[in-house]
Amino acid sequence: MTSDIIIQEISSLKNQFNVISRLSDDFVFSLVCAKYFMTNGEFSFADDYTASFTDGSGDGGIDLIKIDEDSSGAQSLALIQAKMHSEISDSTDVIDWLQRIDQTVKAFDDNRYNNFSNKLKRIYLSRYNELDSPPNIQLILFINCDPSPNLKKKIADKIKNNDILQNYNISTYYKED
Repeated sequence: MTSDIIIQEISSLKNQFNVISRLSDDFVFSLVCAKYFMTNGEFSFADDYTASFTDGSGDGGIDLIKIDEDSSGAQSLALIQAKMHSEISDSTDVIDWLQRIDQTVKAFDDNRYNNFSNKLKRIYLSRYNELDSPPNIQLILFINCDPSPNLKKKIADKIKNNDILQNYNISTYYKED
């Protein structure tokens, strides 16, 4: 998505919903990404905000939690992080963001919730319990920049070769997507 479209969509969501109007553009960016990449351009306040939005202090690196269904009907727990950065300088940033989510998943697996916000605890546990246990987990990362092809390849290689991240299906989307 181009910057103009992203800003228009952020403004549109803020104008439609009073509670969203109070959020920073960085927070609303995750809702816009989920709207177009997860729900085909549809936005349901109840499902996409109330039951999914976790962004804020104590979010464990997770901005949204959705139930995703593939073409065969198999469901997975989608843990979404969105970064409204104009650039990333190193592939290490991306790996750090994904590993932070991994640490959060492991903490929840061990029933260690104390360091997380009540909103994250409520939404994570609710969504997790909607699925067969243990659910397949996918990590989805949206980054509002277009890194060089070389940096994209480096990021993809580091994700592929990272032992900690091997248990997840990982999708990374950039501005041009």
